[in-house]
Amino acid sequence: MSNKYPELFGDLIYSYTRADALRDGVLVELPYAVAMGFRVPVAITSAAYADCIAWPDPDPKLPDILRLREEVVLLSALAAAKALRRRQQLGSEERADRINFVVDAVKLEERRAEVVKVPVYMVIGPGDNGEPVGTIMLIGED
Repeated sequence: MSNKYPELFGDLIYSYTRADALRDGVLVELPYAVAMGFRVPVAITSAAYADCIAWPDPDPKLPDILRLREEVVLLSALAAAKALRRRQQLGSEERADRINFVVDAVKLEERRAEVVKVPVYMVIGPGDNGEPVGTIMLIGED
């Protein structure tokens, strides 16, 4: 990443890109996003991934479980985005770049499954090259 405004900000000392965050595991790519209807690549923070998608129990069907849990997150985000669009068409002045929603996540505690509501949000912003990308985060993360 280059410094486009060195006269304002001086020499670039350090940058941490989205690609770096994906490589380091700070962000986790959601590969089914485009197939689910998103027009931009979507990633989720590692903390939100742990709360909404990760599965603590080894299981021979683990890839299927993770895919289904990813789909729940993405469907929740899509429903929230569609609801936001409808509200905006009716005159709401809510931000178009941030979508708040809740994910019903299954938690496994001592071999017992429990559904918990995890509040998250998704922002649409510029990627490393200015392209639009989505990022899902826990409330309080940025």
